Amino acid sequence: RWRVGQMAYRVLAAARAARAGGAGVGVGAPAARCRLARTRPGAPRSLASLEPVAAAAFSAAAVGVPATVAKSSPLKTALRSLVGYYAKGSKRIRASDVAFRACAEQASQQCAFDALGLERNFRSEQAMLVLHVWMVHTRLKTVFDSGGRQLQEHLFERMWEAARREVRHAGIPEISVNKNVQQLQEVSFGAMLSYDAGLEVTDDDELQLGSAIWRNLFVSGEVPEETVLEVCRYVRREVASMHALPTEQFSQGLIPFGPALGESAEERIARHNSLADGEWRRALTDGGAAYYYNTATGACKWQVPAGEVVGGGFGDAQRAAAAAKAAKAGAGAAADA
Repeated sequence: RWRVGQMAYRVLAAARAARAGGAGVGVGAPAARCRLARTRPGAPRSLASLEPVAAAAFSAAAVGVPATVAKSSPLKTALRSLVGYYAKGSKRIRASDVAFRACAEQASQQCAFDALGLERNFRSEQAMLVLHVWMVHTRLKTVFDSGGRQLQEHLFERMWEAARREVRHAGIPEISVNKNVQQLQEVSFGAMLSYDAGLEVTDDDELQLGSAIWRNLFVSGEVPEETVLEVCRYVRREVASMHALPTEQFSQGLIPFGPALGESAEERIARHNSLADGEWRRALTDGGAAYYYNTATGACKWQVPAGEVVGGGFGDAQRAAAAAKAAKAGAGAAADA
């Protein structure tokens, strides 16, 4: 059924591209994100393997509101029903993807790393992502009996899949990938347990939650107390917001995070508008190869188009931007001296 569904989807995508004037698969799909077909690490890749995915627009996932999707044709609806698209399990998988993208979008904002004085690297990015996924987990625990447990499993799997791609992108030999991800899982689950314990205590001036954040996010470095308390306030604000969401909205993975750390409400609105207008974002194939996609059009490229800037998100582009910012600041200081 999965193969039949894939074939049917490709036929529909080709027909849609033909009606659009031969734009090609993966280009010109409004409110769609792109992905690369699964490939073995090191296997030949081409842009022909790019395909649009109509479910859950990236910008809608980040903002936490339903995407505007055109009504499906009877044929498409029938084909989707045939392959189980509307089954509960399939809906939860799609919801977990939307929720994970919302977490990754919020956790990857450069303003948060700047506000907390965190160096941007794989460890700090993963720690920030785990913190945001854990916030979603706190709400999922309240709806375990109505599908929350399965949604949580899928959400964690999205996180581990992303970690595997990053590990492969870093050049780690394939034989060591699972070992590295397993170690990451142990650290991540330990962090979540400590966050759980800290969240339950509300009368200790954030001593327990702050200690958990200090150990796992800042790795016990020299951090001003007010910075740790700022993260504690942010965490409690977002957790309370998630618990106030209607269950139906939350079950779809539509999580409207508030302003990121170091971000104002106006900047948050501008960021979401930029997503809707279209930004180029870095993503990775299952084999760890980097490519870039547009959040509005769904277009995918192996290289960033000339004159375009890669927006927020995890990856090498953001680390390079942070390094360039630091170098510029250093050059300015040297000039002043």
